[in-house]
Amino acid sequence: QEILRRRGPVLKQAAERFLKTPSDAANLSSLIYLAAAHGDDASVKRIRKLAVSGEPASELAIRVMAEFPSKFEPLEVKSILAKVKSPGVRHALLEYLHAVPDAKLPESIVPLAANPDAFVRQSAAQLLARRASAAKLARWAADESELVRQGAVNAAGFHIWHAIESTTNFPKVRELARPNQMAFAQADGPIKLADLGKPIFIYMPSEWWRDEDNRKAVAPYFSLLVKALGDSSPSVQLPAAVQLFFLKNTEADPKVLAILKDAGVELGAKSKASQNAAAQKKALRALKTATLSSNEKIPPAFVGIDWNTTQSKGKVAAGKKLFTTRGCIACHLAPEDGKGGSVGPSLVGMHTRFSPQYLAESILLPNRFVSPNFYPTTLTMKDGAVHTGFIEKDGATVELRMITGTVMKLSGAEVSKRATSHQSMMPVGLVQSPVEMQHLLAYMLDRSIGSNVPVAEADNKNPFSLEIVHRFDPEMPNVFRFEAVEAQYVRVDILPGSKLQPCIDEFEIFAPGAETNLALTGKATASSLLAGFAYKHQIPFLNDGVYGNGRSWIPAKSTGWAQVKLVERSKIDRVVLSRDREGKLRARLLASFDVLVSNDGTIWKTVKKVRPRKATPKPATKQ
Repeated sequence: QEILRRRGPVLKQAAERFLKTPSDAANLSSLIYLAAAHGDDASVKRIRKLAVSGEPASELAIRVMAEFPSKFEPLEVKSILAKVKSPGVRHALLEYLHAVPDAKLPESIVPLAANPDAFVRQSAAQLLARRASAAKLARWAADESELVRQGAVNAAGFHIWHAIESTTNFPKVRELARPNQMAFAQADGPIKLADLGKPIFIYMPSEWWRDEDNRKAVAPYFSLLVKALGDSSPSVQLPAAVQLFFLKNTEADPKVLAILKDAGVELGAKSKASQNAAAQKKALRALKTATLSSNEKIPPAFVGIDWNTTQSKGKVAAGKKLFTTRGCIACHLAPEDGKGGSVGPSLVGMHTRFSPQYLAESILLPNRFVSPNFYPTTLTMKDGAVHTGFIEKDGATVELRMITGTVMKLSGAEVSKRATSHQSMMPVGLVQSPVEMQHLLAYMLDRSIGSNVPVAEADNKNPFSLEIVHRFDPEMPNVFRFEAVEAQYVRVDILPGSKLQPCIDEFEIFAPGAETNLALTGKATASSLLAGFAYKHQIPFLNDGVYGNGRSWIPAKSTGWAQVKLVERSKIDRVVLSRDREGKLRARLLASFDVLVSNDGTIWKTVKKVRPRKATPKPATKQ
């Protein structure tokens, strides 16, 4: 920001550095924006070349072109889309089209409006909703391709929503906003709607729909959705039914409700997410009276209890209630549906990762097992204010995630002192009796509520062989076993063979016969990191206990290594590697790699060699 403000020779120097910087360098993400802002011919030419290169830097270059569209010749979006499969590059191309209104929309965008990736799907649907005519959407809604039909339905639904949001023909009956709805808290101060000096009111989509002029304005799009209710594919019917449900008062309502019922969708009821959102508010109130842990002894009432056997006496329903009322959901993702706070480790799939004894001791003594990824930092500001949380972004602006889950944005220049503590931010005394602990463990370890989390599977054949052939499963935990060995360092050495830079969602390490993930309390390091995506790809995310592509690691190149240093030398017999346990992404899989162990980080021993399954050759055809 300072360079952009000063411009002149400083900006020119940044552009010159960009021309000499390799496309996989960590600082490319900053230099490429500065070079685009400078706009010299050489920088513009290189950025455009990167955009169409198909390299990992393509996505970044396309996003830069979307930021400064007037400085570049138009991209041939159709030809690039035909070559790329990466959701990131596809999304960047869509954002580029949003930024360049005159660019022609290729028809290959239509199926992207039904893409499994939420960012790609919504961006494509919004683009079509704004720029495709009702006639075109109707033609696509009758296409033989199911994806094209679904994309047209999603775009038609977005068009109606845009009309509702941007209307000037407001419903005649509407509700004035209540005082508590007139202000929104932000890190840099509240936003007060009353300052607008106009009446603020609230209305539902169904109230907007009752007006005849509003219905006429979107009639072709409404007709498209109604027609889609009779489509042969449920994947086309369902999004149409969801869109129509919120309009109410239509002749299509009976069929809409029937489709939603068959699909098991209850839009009229509170979802688990909304229930958990309310639960989080109650939990935060509970946390206000809690104190951080300072003791290192188990309370007398809990001493000597074997939680591995007694946890079975607990009741799941009672444990779920405690999980909310005692504040757990404010900081942790709930085991049943992955909703809740993101300050602490995820509790999804606990029964596959931890023993009852480990969990009980972690709750009673929060400081005993603290991963370095969850060490809190206290920032003292120049004005004397003190803030404690987890630093998610550092630099000119510091983003600090508080225990409440909110992110506070602070000026880096205003920080006078910072101190990182090894003390857990988890309060002590949340569980007040052994019976409550039994209930809480029963809830967190119940397999039925975590049925969406797969149980770890063993290697294909001869799991203890030094070398195995394995097809990496993108959604399941991939378990790699070896003869028990003592080690403090565990490394995955990624060999050539992956189509793109592979992604590791979670790197887990286990001792023989144990379910406690030793990596959680270790420190992760790696050979490199893919630049430009710090909000979702970081080295500490390798062992943070949070599943999903949103907290994972990708190297800058297709080869490299990732390792975890354990707190102490331990006997281990397996590692578990995942790509995306949330099941959303299937690209960037590990292909060929070795698992190595070491006691000192310098002398390594290979304990596992994993190689991809060779494709079965097609039988020769007779001439």
